[in-house]
Amino acid sequence: MPVGSKAQLGRLLRRPGAGTGGLHAPQHACPPAEDWYEVAAGSQPPNEARRALAHAAECRACGARLRAAIEDLGIEPAEAREKRGWGLKVAPWAVAAIVILSAALLYSVYQRRHAPAVLLADAYSANRTLAWRLPGAAYAPLTTTRGNQGEAPAALLEAEDRIAHALEREPASTKWLELEARADLLRFAYSEALQHAQAVLKTQPHALDALSDEAGAYFERAEAEGNGSDYDAALEVLGQALAQAPDDRVARFNRALTAERLRLYSLAVSDWRAYLRVESTGAWAEAARQHLQKDEALLATHDKTEMRPLLPPRQFVEAAARGSPALTGQDEAYLRQALEQWLPDAFSGTGAARGPARAAVQALAARLQQRHGDRWLEELLVTAGARAGPEFGAGVAELGRAETANDSGKPGEAAAAAQAARRDFLSPEGYSLPGYWQAELEWVYAQAREEHAAACLQQSGAVISTSAQGQYRWMEAQALLDQSNCKVLAGDVAGQDVDVRRALAIARTARYPGVTMRAEAFLAAAPLAPGSPVLWRQHLETLREFWAEPVSPMWGYQLYMTLALRSAQMQRPHAARDFARAAVAQVSLLPERSFQAIARRQLAVYLTECGQVGGAEKEIQKADQLYATLPATPATRNFMAINDLELARAGLRQGKLKLAAARLRAYKREQPAVENLKNRALPYFELRGQIALAQKKYEPAKQAFQAAIWINHIYLTEMQRDRNRLAWREANDAPYRGLLQVMLAQKAPAQQMLAAWEASRGAVVAGAWPAAPSRELANLNAAGVPAPPEGVELAPGLARLRTVQVISYAVLPKEVVIWRFDDQGIEMRQTPIAAKALQERVRKFAVACANPAPDARELDAEAEQLYSWLIAPVAKDLDPARTLVIEADPTMGPLPFAALRDGQGTWLGERFALEYAPGLAYAGWAGTGPAVTTGSRLLAVADPASGNSYAPLPEAAEEASAIAAQFHHAQVLEGPQATPAAVVQGLRQAEVFHFAGHAEEMAGEVRLVLAGSGPGMLGPEQIPRRGLQRCRLAVLAACTTAPGAAGAMDATTLVRALLRAGVANVAASLWPVDSESTAQLDRAFYSALLAGKSPARALQMAEVTARRRPGRAAPYYWASFGLFSTEYR
Repeated sequence: MPVGSKAQLGRLLRRPGAGTGGLHAPQHACPPAEDWYEVAAGSQPPNEARRALAHAAECRACGARLRAAIEDLGIEPAEAREKRGWGLKVAPWAVAAIVILSAALLYSVYQRRHAPAVLLADAYSANRTLAWRLPGAAYAPLTTTRGNQGEAPAALLEAEDRIAHALEREPASTKWLELEARADLLRFAYSEALQHAQAVLKTQPHALDALSDEAGAYFERAEAEGNGSDYDAALEVLGQALAQAPDDRVARFNRALTAERLRLYSLAVSDWRAYLRVESTGAWAEAARQHLQKDEALLATHDKTEMRPLLPPRQFVEAAARGSPALTGQDEAYLRQALEQWLPDAFSGTGAARGPARAAVQALAARLQQRHGDRWLEELLVTAGARAGPEFGAGVAELGRAETANDSGKPGEAAAAAQAARRDFLSPEGYSLPGYWQAELEWVYAQAREEHAAACLQQSGAVISTSAQGQYRWMEAQALLDQSNCKVLAGDVAGQDVDVRRALAIARTARYPGVTMRAEAFLAAAPLAPGSPVLWRQHLETLREFWAEPVSPMWGYQLYMTLALRSAQMQRPHAARDFARAAVAQVSLLPERSFQAIARRQLAVYLTECGQVGGAEKEIQKADQLYATLPATPATRNFMAINDLELARAGLRQGKLKLAAARLRAYKREQPAVENLKNRALPYFELRGQIALAQKKYEPAKQAFQAAIWINHIYLTEMQRDRNRLAWREANDAPYRGLLQVMLAQKAPAQQMLAAWEASRGAVVAGAWPAAPSRELANLNAAGVPAPPEGVELAPGLARLRTVQVISYAVLPKEVVIWRFDDQGIEMRQTPIAAKALQERVRKFAVACANPAPDARELDAEAEQLYSWLIAPVAKDLDPARTLVIEADPTMGPLPFAALRDGQGTWLGERFALEYAPGLAYAGWAGTGPAVTTGSRLLAVADPASGNSYAPLPEAAEEASAIAAQFHHAQVLEGPQATPAAVVQGLRQAEVFHFAGHAEEMAGEVRLVLAGSGPGMLGPEQIPRRGLQRCRLAVLAACTTAPGAAGAMDATTLVRALLRAGVANVAASLWPVDSESTAQLDRAFYSALLAGKSPARALQMAEVTARRRPGRAAPYYWASFGLFSTEYR
């Protein structure tokens, strides 16, 4: 019987003691007050509502609560009133009963028509603006109007009103927050939807509706902003949802849509089919069927094109002569065919094949020259015409064998054949420089496959320069990509990025789609920001080209696998799994087996991380069967070992320690003595330490981490560029943090732990160590590796800290370690906060600080919370008379410490003069010199980019003039005078450098915008490495010149470059600054500085002055600058 029936409710009310026999006040058995609002709004499930109504019929307190809820929600109850003429005084219990009757009669109506979830579904169907499917919504055709355009449907307005009323009463209710997220989606307010859905998932991480809304918010943002990373995020969240509920129709439909956007057409087809097995009829099913037909047709067409055999020589010549469209996009495939078969047939073969092969090669040479501007094959044929002796024929035959071996995953055979070809092409009877350089390219590629970085780099440069001079476009682009691969092996990340971008530009200009896609794949795999919108947009565009062009499946494999790696970098294992499956599908179309084996084992890694251990084991078996068919070469063993290492890491992340340890043992068996410490021994020791640490085997963990630190030091001392060393240190910091975790577990003294951490902070500038234990490292024998030298000697460093006090931070996975130290001693504290939670709070706080009009309550709450975690544990021993030096952990993110505040509302920057420092190991960078006075030599640069497409900054010119007027020796460079050369020259003589103008992030670096064509830019690489020791202070008054408190550890900023060059103090902005407020802040700063205050104290005083100005209380106006220093005094 329906819960709203009169008969049923009457029976409830006629029970003995109904109404009068109830409780006068809520008891522990009564439902919470908020439940009655859900009953009144009709949003409770029927069974729960039935139980609640039965209880209210017998409980006076709950009857009153229900009546109040009905009134609050604006529902007109159908009560019996005295004016009906009954002439009776209604008893209290009867009033409650009448309320219950009214609610019950209304319940079924509201359940059907007025529940917020139903209203939202109706609003969606009334004006469907989302491709995304909403739970409970009927199908409707898709319209193009989005967001707040036009009038919102009445159902949406009513739902929003009810949700708002409910959240006023219950702001933390996950049910109402989830419905608010869904309403946000209908408004196309994806940021708010994301925020509300994630608030639900914090307490209910497996809530399917909240997962659907979170994925929908990512999908909406991707549609609006074009960032493929958001499609990837939606794919990950939907993968999590379907892992719980494989038959969830809404999640399955939406994942198929997302897969289409990401060009994962096989996944889309699989999902459409799975959807139609669950729901085969109706309008939604018809829509799914149309998508399925379209995707199946695309796959069939593309597969047919991919697998289309190449034409034999005679037919190719005929097709080329008539410009057949069948050859479109196939020139690279025919070039490989020429290398492997046609050239050997033409010049070393016999019989009838020679003539057609030569004609085909000549037709292809003309085609490459005309369509791609590539002269290599044409010039090879010219040399063949002059010297077509047996040595030339032998050379092209060996070249074909090298190409075939490289394509088959046999780099050892390829290298031998390439060497033979080089000898033949340099012989008198076979002399051919085009042939020689192609053989050299094959040899370089083989070295890259075998990870012989030094040999590869030694020869790749010559191939690149020669191919550029000869206009060998295909060769030049491929050589750049091979060289970039070897630079990664050598740790030159910045150089790798440059090579890949050059190769991409050449390939696009020459219109070689295959090399273009290979370059895009390299770019996707580069260790850059994995969520970069620009990169994701490029990747998806390249995938679009892949599906539009008849190119080799190899390029699809590389693109999909590198996107899998990028997803994994962002901790999205379900998305990584889906991309890896697409990669396996592509590489399985090729005869080459080593790449397929690699792909299947990598897929096994992601399956393990998704908890699909059975599926992972199946992929490992298939991969091992493929490996068994390959020669037992070092390259093959390397591939297997790499996959075992990744499987061990995946097992560790899943908490499957036995699996992880077993895979690591397999890795060691396959690598009895490694040749490449950096790429083989280092990850082994790091992972060995992490597994032992998780098993609480502290001594083996310590030994493994120490071995990894030895290898880090070996390679850090070999690197010439500061940026490469910092990038390496950042990418390989796990051993340092792991060692600290072991020391904490073993209860090592605080001083010993601080010395180890300071040594890790200074690893990039550490001096020489004793001879490395190379044999033990190569044999993966951690027990035989001695402990690294202690590095930083604390006693001399502490003795210098007479006027400062230092707080140093180490962020570990589940806690933050805090040291406070000065010349009086060391104390250590631990704050139990997870690294991810801290980073999220820091990010949120930094965003609020960079807002001129933040939510004051939210800002204060975050400021006090961070203070309680990071400052309060050591606050009682801090001396306001001393400068407070902060050694921030780079992993914290952009935290403005000055804007933290204690429980009494005092800002940290109000109580202390603050400096940021990179670590005690850097204390020798700063030159010694007198304090800044009016007699110091000033170099001021004012608004140099004005008129160069940048907005003029009149306050900047006035600011520079006002500051210069306070110095006896001042040089002011304005407008066109301020070229990069002029600024660098002036810096060498300056004792104070002040820049007021624009800054911009370019190529991953923060640069000052100067005068000159382009315009002129001054970035970290343009700052002299040393020679600025005379400069006591540099002020970078531009937007975001130091994005974070750890700017001194960031090689992409001018802060570190200036400190490295010897500048004692650098003041830089933490976010985009207001020009007028900055000018006022700088004037107050210099006024205090020239009155004899230290730079840190002068900045503190300037901030206090700025904060007291009307309308300038927000940190945005006064906490925007940080002072970075290596002086520690």
